[in-house]
Amino acid sequence: MNEIKDLTGLGEPAAELIKAVRAAVGDVFRPWQIRREARAKADETRIQAGADAEAAETAARAFARISHREFRRQRNLEAITAKALQELPPALPKEKPEEDWLAEIVNRFQDVGNEEMQSLWAKILAGEFTKPGSYSRRTLAVVGTMSRGDAELFTQVASYVWWFDDTDAHLLTFGELPFDLSVRNHLETIGLLEDTSFPGLLWGAPAREYSLRHHNRVYRMALEADLDRNNGVPILPLTQVGRELVGLAGGSRIDAYEAACIEGLKSHGFKFE
Repeated sequence: MNEIKDLTGLGEPAAELIKAVRAAVGDVFRPWQIRREARAKADETRIQAGADAEAAETAARAFARISHREFRRQRNLEAITAKALQELPPALPKEKPEEDWLAEIVNRFQDVGNEEMQSLWAKILAGEFTKPGSYSRRTLAVVGTMSRGDAELFTQVASYVWWFDDTDAHLLTFGELPFDLSVRNHLETIGLLEDTSFPGLLWGAPAREYSLRHHNRVYRMALEADLDRNNGVPILPLTQVGRELVGLAGGSRIDAYEAACIEGLKSHGFKFE
């Protein structure tokens, strides 16, 4: 991968991201091996002069271990930042992410070497520049513990997510969801789904219009009459973390599932424009 060394030729959004990351964690994109080699030689000289051979060998091994770890972190940081540059919009808002918050994000992903997980962290980094405050500390903690398999599973789940008024995200249990109870329990355990031991219920007020979105398809709907709260629409709600991440997970619209959900909502008293 080409090193990110300077801002020459970068557009304004990309340059802003690079400058902000530099400010948060230091000038990490300049070649750094020379500085480390110089320090290593100086440390080795002091060790050889003032300590016995065993101590010198131990110190050399420790330095090699630390150097290898920092090299991997540097490589990960540059790879994720390079991916984040590809996720930026043509223009950024005036509001910028806080430097301390940006440093925390970088600290979370510097040890991530898996390419798929790097892509997820890159979207989070770019998302914070596109809309500062998009991701909570809890979300960073969950992503930090997610495996590649968890991320792939949540991408599958994202195909079945509905947004209500662009604030709440649910899985509707009309039609067949290809997730058994163990999968639902796992998604609950890692913090992406609310309690899955029983479905939640969705209801609303008559005459009020609701927005319903499944990927890029938007519906307007309203209740024809009062909805019995004991006979509400069965749902599996996403947690706040799940809502923050589902837009990054991808997934694709499933027409048969979408049609089954629309018919199910109609059977519960919703009408559609």
